[in-house]
Amino acid sequence: MRAQTDQEILDFCREGGYTLMTHDADFLVLHSQGQPHRGIAYCAHGSLSVGNLVRALTILADVLEPADMANHVEIL
Repeated sequence: MRAQTDQEILDFCREGGYTLMTHDADFLVLHSQGQPHRGIAYCAHGSLSVGNLVRALTILADVLEPADMANHVEIL
């Protein structure tokens, strides 16, 4: 989806029922503008090792239901 705009990616995830995991802060801007989504898990690039990122996402999936992530941003 590299050729897609951020809005198109967010729409794809919303329509598919996917939470978006991203390093791109532009998605936080879309969230702040009220764009509906199925959840955004944001991690600043380089702030977590791959292993810690996987652990954080695993905990997120264990603790929150998909409905809990609707229009919610989780900073990892």
